[in-house]
Amino acid sequence: MFQILPSSSTRIDTTCVICFGGDDGALTLTTNTCNHHVCQGCLLHYLKNYLESGSSSMRDYEAIPCPQYRCNQQFDAATVVDMVMPTGEEAATWWRKMIEKTSTENLGTCPYDDCEAVFELLPEKSGEPTTFTECLECHRGLCMQCGNMWHEGGCKDKRWARVTLPKNKREAAIRRKNSMELRRVAKQKGWSRCPKCHHMVERNGGCGYVTCKCGTCFCYRCGSALLQYYGYGCQFCRSMTSTALRQYKDKHIYQY
Repeated sequence: MFQILPSSSTRIDTTCVICFGGDDGALTLTTNTCNHHVCQGCLLHYLKNYLESGSSSMRDYEAIPCPQYRCNQQFDAATVVDMVMPTGEEAATWWRKMIEKTSTENLGTCPYDDCEAVFELLPEKSGEPTTFTECLECHRGLCMQCGNMWHEGGCKDKRWARVTLPKNKREAAIRRKNSMELRRVAKQKGWSRCPKCHHMVERNGGCGYVTCKCGTCFCYRCGSALLQYYGYGCQFCRSMTSTALRQYKDKHIYQY
């Protein structure tokens, strides 16, 4: 969703729309669908400021709007954040702050007694039609407007009141929602998870033999603990097809 172009190009005007520079040989970035260029330095500050002043909706951070006035094109955040941030650690910090910022106060729980999954409540709107969704935890149907088990027709009783969870449950709910969002981002970016401390790990390069900060060595491809060195894939995942490996990671690394 974006292009990188040298600002020294003589055929294309690559002037940065923020600082109006672009003649010093630095790289500029632009979406694929507009001709508005932004230098890396300005885009770095723009991403940080956007995070501070942006909304509390996760969707608003998946695609970053072009900074040019009245332009409705967007940068793909999953790609551009990693490219613009000076280090992988700063990129991870940006994503973590984004997840913390989008932890909404409007939380509710699955209506089924044997399930405690947490959901973000929809904004209250008059005349809003009943909205069906499937619980990510138990896979049963529920109504996102009233919080009850799925039903036909309009909502009669609103089970989900705004900001009604006890403090201890709200804190647990927010932690769970953060974990869910982090795993979603991790899957999108291809991160792996330490099998011992369960922290998400991002590899900046090198082979698949990874050592976590807790000291555990594991295979970056499948997340299995390792007792000896393997350059690319351990004995467990080396023979897996790409489809089988993706299904395994979905279940053991990214599942909520």
